[in-house]
Amino acid sequence: MRTRMLSCSRTVTLLTAYPFGLPDGQMDRKVRRHLRACPRCASWARSMRAAVAFFGTAPTIEAPASVRRRVEAVLGSTSGSTVARKET
Repeated sequence: MRTRMLSCSRTVTLLTAYPFGLPDGQMDRKVRRHLRACPRCASWARSMRAAVAFFGTAPTIEAPASVRRRVEAVLGSTSGSTVARKET
């Protein structure tokens, strides 16, 4: 039995999870099948992979304390969260 092809919007949604891995092998096959058939989504996937690779090479920097305090103030007022600090 042949399964339906994923829509472009569903494929893009699933592709955003690719850097974190897909939990389902069947879904992975559906995404790959869609990418073989859809040049637009295949191009988007290549761009996304390039962006992930680029940002993966960026150095980690420590935000100034003033920036951390402002972010913590905003997050604390909306969710009760705090910004994780890099241990030095």
